[in-house]
Amino acid sequence: LCSNHCSHMDSTVLMYACDRPFEDFGLIAAQDYFVAGGRWKQALGLLVNLLPVDRRGTRKAVAAHVEQCRQFVAPGNRYLILYPEGTRSTTGEMAQFKKGVGMLASELGLPVVPAYIEGTYARWRKGTRFIRPGAIEVRFGQAVHPRSFADDGVRSFGVIAEELERRVVSLHNEALEASR
Repeated sequence: LCSNHCSHMDSTVLMYACDRPFEDFGLIAAQDYFVAGGRWKQALGLLVNLLPVDRRGTRKAVAAHVEQCRQFVAPGNRYLILYPEGTRSTTGEMAQFKKGVGMLASELGLPVVPAYIEGTYARWRKGTRFIRPGAIEVRFGQAVHPRSFADDGVRSFGVIAEELERRVVSLHNEALEASR
């Protein structure tokens, strides 16, 4: 699954919306934030299957991360959650997707389901301490299959990321229309 990202509650919301056990999900998260980010962040990482990624993106680190993700999904019926923006939004607006989502999908040969989460920014945005009550909605789109893109190596990673971003924006627009 790939989604917009506005809150620490996004992963829980996606898992709940999928109606699957939480242990079936691996969360791709910044290693520097969760692993080296203090006790409460480390504790949060222990509650879920955290698959930390080194944001520096050295070849060795990327290869190790891909292998870690491959091993996580290998038993089957397991899912990865990633946020291609790279961080939580500070404005509620979606940022441009990074090509890592395309690289991971291509390397693992897995389809990626786009999702749009509405309401978590208003409920628990970055920098706030308390969760506010209110509605949250999740919309899922059609999966993007990396095999359906030309195998141009690194160039196709960006094309896949752009297609996923386009689909998440489309889900956002559907949510806006529905609320009118």
